[in-house]
Amino acid sequence: MVVVSADLIRSAHGRIPVAFRDSPQFISERLSIDLGMPVVVKVETANPIGCFKGRGTWLAVAELLARGAVGERRGVMLASAGNFGQGVAYAGRSMGVPVVVFAAETANRGKVAAMRRLGADVRLAGEDFDAAREVAAACAAESGWELLIDGADPWDRDRGGYDGLRADGCGDVWRPAGAERDLRPGRQRCAHRRRARLDAPRA
Repeated sequence: MVVVSADLIRSAHGRIPVAFRDSPQFISERLSIDLGMPVVVKVETANPIGCFKGRGTWLAVAELLARGAVGERRGVMLASAGNFGQGVAYAGRSMGVPVVVFAAETANRGKVAAMRRLGADVRLAGEDFDAAREVAAACAAESGWELLIDGADPWDRDRGGYDGLRADGCGDVWRPAGAERDLRPGRQRCAHRRRARLDAPRA
């Protein structure tokens, strides 16, 4: 079992492709005024898949490949609404590991197309994400391929810790916890560290 630690997270930095590392950061004038303190915003769209998922997914696939759990003939299966699938597809294509993504029939067509462009075999299954995940688990068990679950693999979880280490020492840290990107009060759940809870900034 891999125990996630600060040292493990720091050691992962060099194994992540340069395109996903050290994403741009800047001080947001508007948010700083709203909160009455300097607010550093981390931009996660300046990479090949346009989100932070590329870091953890790369580490997860690389670890499976190093263990011999996956290869050219035995790949990974997963359920995704888009971003996680793009990250795994990008890593799989780079490492020669086949990737099958199960997405709900209602999934965003743009995200589905993006996963396919990155080399994933995308299969639409079920009316929602939970149904797609059940199909992914069943197919992985039947085929003997590896099942990847977003956030469950310790190497995938490291990408959140990596963000936290980069922000360490900044004081208050707000991290979006869901797909909703609206930061207005009541519209965005956030994780808040170190100081007393503040109202979420307005969009």
